[in-house]
Amino acid sequence: MRSLKYNILIILGLLILIGLFSVSNYRNNTRKTATDKIIFTSSNNLLINEETVNKLLIQKASSIEISTKETLDLGKIESRLKTMPHVKNAQTYVSVNGLVNTNITPRKAIGRLYSNSPYYIDEEGFKMPLVDRHAERVPLVFHFKETSKTDLVILLEKIDAELFLKKLIVSIYCQSKQRFSLKIRNYDGIVELGNVKNLNTKIKNFKAFYAKAEKDHLFGKYKKINLEIANQVVCTK
Repeated sequence: MRSLKYNILIILGLLILIGLFSVSNYRNNTRKTATDKIIFTSSNNLLINEETVNKLLIQKASSIEISTKETLDLGKIESRLKTMPHVKNAQTYVSVNGLVNTNITPRKAIGRLYSNSPYYIDEEGFKMPLVDRHAERVPLVFHFKETSKTDLVILLEKIDAELFLKKLIVSIYCQSKQRFSLKIRNYDGIVELGNVKNLNTKIKNFKAFYAKAEKDHLFGKYKKINLEIANQVVCTK
């Protein structure tokens, strides 16, 4: 008799556990969600955050399409994320523990184009709107022309890659025939760069000149610094 009661209790316990697991699993699968975890692949993601991503997914998700985990369409999530101007790439997957994870690669602003509707530009020449919560410290670009975009990106990438240039160059002025002039900190004059041909040599010459000019207090004497002539820095008073 005791053995029978014991077996009945074991069976009841198992049924209760199975029931609890089923209810929990059902609630988890039917929980309204787009993703369980959003992972940014770069720490430089100040133009986009988790709140912005979730807001977009909630706005665009219909109650039928991706309202629950059971009906979650990972491909559609990725497609929606890639429509965000600050998202370079997105990958969504379900982990071994059943969580829906989304890896987001944000776009990196390397310049800010000045116009009636200013916007950022990334290393692919892709244009991105400004955001209220954060402003990137990148060179301002004036008089931008689409014909100058390829060369402009080359110049902006060079500036972004070198800390010396990143701290020094405030703005870039696009001129005709893919030529550029630069505005640097603590100098009222203009640095004429010309085109991006032999850019590394021009920057090397400018660094050498800058070190001497700083030491000998030369910047106040010149209105223009020209880097266009091969292996020379020509200054105009």
